[in-house]
Amino acid sequence: MPGDAKSMKENINEKLKHIGLDLENIPNTLKENVKLNYKVVKEFDNSSYKVYKYISVNDIEIYLTSTQRLVSLKEKYKHSSHLSNYLNNKEEKYIELIEALSNTNIEEIQKIEEEQNLLNEKMPWNVKYKNAFKWQIYYSKNDNKYFMLAPLGEKDNATLFYLLKEKINCLNNNLDKKIYVPICDEEYSYNYLSKGQTSDIENYLWFFTKKWPCIYEVYDIQNNKYIEIVGRTNIYEGVESSYKIIIENNQKAEEKYKLMKALFIIASDLKFMYNFDCEVDDNGILKFLFEEEELEFKDLEKFLKEQVDKNLDKTKEIIEKTKELEEKLIDLKQENENKNKEYTNKEKQIVMFLQCKKTFIGRFKYFFKTKKSKKKITLKGLEDLPKIIDFIEEEEESIDFIFEEKNRYTIEDLLTICHILEKKEAIYKDKESSIKTVEEKINILNKKIENADMYIQEIENHKRSIFEFWRFTNKDLPNTLTEAEKLKQEQKNKIKKKFSYQEDIQDLGKKMDEFQKNALSKNEIDSLYVVKDYIDIINILCKSEIDDEDDSYISKILANEKNNYNKQNKEKDVIYFDIFGNIDKEPQKANEKEIIEERKDKYEILNFDSKMKLDDFKETLSKFKKILEKEYNKIKIPYDISLYCLLNQNTMSEWSIANINPDNIIKNDTKRENIDIIKYNVPEGSSVLFYTNCILYKGNTKNMGINEDSETLLYLNRFDRELKGKLKRKICLAKNEYENMVKSIKIYEYDLNAKEIKEVNNDK
Repeated sequence: MPGDAKSMKENINEKLKHIGLDLENIPNTLKENVKLNYKVVKEFDNSSYKVYKYISVNDIEIYLTSTQRLVSLKEKYKHSSHLSNYLNNKEEKYIELIEALSNTNIEEIQKIEEEQNLLNEKMPWNVKYKNAFKWQIYYSKNDNKYFMLAPLGEKDNATLFYLLKEKINCLNNNLDKKIYVPICDEEYSYNYLSKGQTSDIENYLWFFTKKWPCIYEVYDIQNNKYIEIVGRTNIYEGVESSYKIIIENNQKAEEKYKLMKALFIIASDLKFMYNFDCEVDDNGILKFLFEEEELEFKDLEKFLKEQVDKNLDKTKEIIEKTKELEEKLIDLKQENENKNKEYTNKEKQIVMFLQCKKTFIGRFKYFFKTKKSKKKITLKGLEDLPKIIDFIEEEEESIDFIFEEKNRYTIEDLLTICHILEKKEAIYKDKESSIKTVEEKINILNKKIENADMYIQEIENHKRSIFEFWRFTNKDLPNTLTEAEKLKQEQKNKIKKKFSYQEDIQDLGKKMDEFQKNALSKNEIDSLYVVKDYIDIINILCKSEIDDEDDSYISKILANEKNNYNKQNKEKDVIYFDIFGNIDKEPQKANEKEIIEERKDKYEILNFDSKMKLDDFKETLSKFKKILEKEYNKIKIPYDISLYCLLNQNTMSEWSIANINPDNIIKNDTKRENIDIIKYNVPEGSSVLFYTNCILYKGNTKNMGINEDSETLLYLNRFDRELKGKLKRKICLAKNEYENMVKSIKIYEYDLNAKEIKEVNNDK
């Protein structure tokens, strides 16, 4: 045991030397007991901090508590004592301090030091940083002092001894060093924004981004104060970007608040007319767009003027069109009334004939009565017959309106004219609907009149003689006088499901995994799996002639594959046996190992070996290509879906690997600042092959049915492509813990339509 004691003493001496603390010569400043009159007003969330500052280490008093970090603040402060009590006391408290030092690794202190050196050069883009939670620094308003409340109950006290190290260094060398730390219990100063405005901004940003922001009050190394708002927003389908809003002074705060408030009022009240998009600029700062144009506070007055004038013109135009429709409706109603009377007269004549033909006397009377007179029969009591069509017209609202035109407009003016326009458009649409209804009624009457005329004409054609008429009335006539043919209704567009990556990926994965498992043979599944890694070669093999450059490219791929194959075989030859299994592994790492083990072996499917020749390699891949060409149409997608791929990644070739989620493409391409993406809109019922679990893994035990990459195989030769449009966006991504980078994304959108399927020539 003496050896252990000696080793422990050497260990403690090494750590004391590292922090520069000489127990025999402690600086007097550290020995001075500083009493605080700190009042614990309320408990604060220890996991989130609102205020970040650069504070001089000389201005931070060190208090130590025997409790742990997550204990209530009241309890921690109650059991705390100033550092001087631990340095002056050579018994219990001294031992507690030495024990805490012995439990702390020098490496951990060095990590904190490295982190603070980086933070002194530049504040983190996201304001907070990885080890921020370790700093238990508070501010006592009564004493105007900052103090650390170091929990000795924790094993890791690297921040305590780093701070002590820096205090000793500053005292010995007369230096002033600042550290960047969160202040645990400090609220916003509310100098730039009031408490209500801060809460409002959180709500406004959630409305536009659908994610809650983090709002911080930040003081830079020169003690300049900023409000920094950090969050995430959706900039495109399934693609999220980080953003920041920086407020430097009262004027900026007022402008940002009023801009967001104005846009929120407009967008929430007129949600069907106005939609404001969020995007980031070259510095990752959030900006608001309307119809692809940025809106700032200074633009609001002009924006309101343009929008009010535009909607005012629309309102006047819609009123004029409504008047025209009203006149047309009156004419149509009169025409309908006339048609209705005409049909009623013809209907009465036919009804009389049908009644008369029932008896001998009736037929006789009808023949001679109608034979003598060619005049149309008009009967009394038409008002007693039921009407074919009834019209119930409500009194229309007045279409006139009064709106004061001005040189400058407020948000209230915009809301007013938009609601007036909305009401006038409703009246206009109601008139359109009424006209359509009356036109349909007239068309029905025209058809009925046509049928009645045909039937009456047939009766007249058989009245050449009494005998012919007699035979005609004795026949079981077909139902000539049928109800008017139903007019063809405009086929309503089928409401199709719109695929959402976040909501539908599990459902899609399970469906497509099941479809492919049942529809594809083993050879087809193996072909789909193998071509994924050789899509460039597959496109080369689609050419009518393969030149030397192509052969050279394929040879390089083959050589690389041979190296990988040999490396894989060497790893298989080494057998590891872990008696602990997955017990000592993190669950995530254990799962990753299982997934790797389940993955299919492409070399086994290819019958690959280190002696494979170029021609054999090409021939094997050609065989798999032909299998896919023949069987490609077996799998149909259940609804419309959009697929994405890089512009330079075989997007214009016959075969292409496409991703369901564009965010996967953007995050995987870490090198380029400008990314061009192709978006393919693939309609329901089209042929697409998916890399689901039954394709990728041997066991296929995963529930989702599709992996995180969500990749598909598109045979673009089977589709016609039509350019739909282009879109530019910027996305802000984390470069490291302290910096973010902004990428420019250009998206080319194409509609795909399946070509007529032709027989594939497998002899190619």
